[in-house]
Amino acid sequence: MGPERSLAELARLVAHPTIAGEPNGELVADVAERLERAGAAVSVLPGTRPDAFCLHAVLGPAEAPGGVLLAAHSDVVGVDGQPWTHDPFRLHVEDGRAYGRGTADMKGFLATVLAALDGVEPRRLRRPLHLALSSDEELGCRGVAPLLDALATLPVRPARAVVGEPTELRVVNRHKSKTAVRVHVRGRAAHSSLASTGVNAVAYAARLVNALLALQDELAAGPADPDYAVPYATVGIGPIEGGVAVNIVPDRCRLDVELRTLPDQDPGRLMARIYAEAAALEREMRAVDPESSIAFEPLASYPGLRPARDRAAAAAVDFGTEAGLYQQRLGIPVVVCGPGSMSQGHQADEFVALEQLERGEAVIRRLLRGLT
Repeated sequence: MGPERSLAELARLVAHPTIAGEPNGELVADVAERLERAGAAVSVLPGTRPDAFCLHAVLGPAEAPGGVLLAAHSDVVGVDGQPWTHDPFRLHVEDGRAYGRGTADMKGFLATVLAALDGVEPRRLRRPLHLALSSDEELGCRGVAPLLDALATLPVRPARAVVGEPTELRVVNRHKSKTAVRVHVRGRAAHSSLASTGVNAVAYAARLVNALLALQDELAAGPADPDYAVPYATVGIGPIEGGVAVNIVPDRCRLDVELRTLPDQDPGRLMARIYAEAAALEREMRAVDPESSIAFEPLASYPGLRPARDRAAAAAVDFGTEAGLYQQRLGIPVVVCGPGSMSQGHQADEFVALEQLERGEAVIRRLLRGLT
């Protein structure tokens, strides 16, 4: 059996340009209709925006224990400025690859699930299959909360979950956490010939950046996990902007900061150190101008995925997923496993290999047989 069913499903999914932060209702309605035809009980849930929706579906006996949850996100990143060879929202198949935005990250997984449901008789299932579809994952997992709320109130929760991000079908049991903030530095403008009477927001932002670079050097020294491509926690800095002219002491500067930590590290403790460094700089600024400040605006935050004690899988990925949120909120073992490679994610001419779709569909079919 080839990947024809998965390709047909993927073509329909890719045709919906569900860019993060934009409407996804048409795709969710399409998937809901497809699942209802397969015999699933489907709930479409309001999202965190008026034009965003989540979906939860159950195939088989919802009250039976031992069910499995398959989780995906509906959104994709944008394509502006990328040199695509073909229309990114029309599936193009060539040389053993299926090209289109989201083919790898992560509509390919959703397509294999929908394809595998062909011919399944829900009454034969002894344990339920749950399917969860979120929105705005690409904006720092902002859209999954309503879905987690609904799953947490189920009379019988799934026993385990698989988040189908692209891992080339390797079973992954851990990934890093992420905390991202925007730093707003407010100083006092002055003519550059009288620089000492002003408070240079760019200079103070630069001093904070130096402190962040020192923290990165410290984190690189350990702890470490060699299964990650980058085995230690990382600090990301940028973009940064501030000032209007070289002869004016800049009174504003803005920079974005990202912290990615190993699952066993406490990001709150590390962020507290960053806040403390900023507070010390702010005191210096206010000695010149009491109105000066350094403020932090949260951008995104999600936990890392910790390995379950009863799992033998040893693979780790550096990118983040919703898996840690499912694990944290539902208290169940979670792994990440899906077709395609994240090296293709967010790229121009994104693709998934046809053999990955074929193998992925076979994996889901085996899982369904197990639930019978």
